[in-house]
Amino acid sequence: MPGHETPLSVATASAAVGALLAAALAVVVALRLVAASLVGSVRRARVTTGREVLS
Repeated sequence: MPGHETPLSVATASAAVGALLAAALAVVVALRLVAASLVGSVRRARVTTGREVLS
């Protein structure tokens, strides 16, 4: 019935919200890891090219 939520539907909704928040957090962490690895590889490439230029 609309407007009358049972405890089960409230629990299901809160579980769904929790799952969405967990998924969003996992995506953010994954993006940060990817960005960190990209930055690290770019820094390593710059260091390598700098050494090649100096030598």
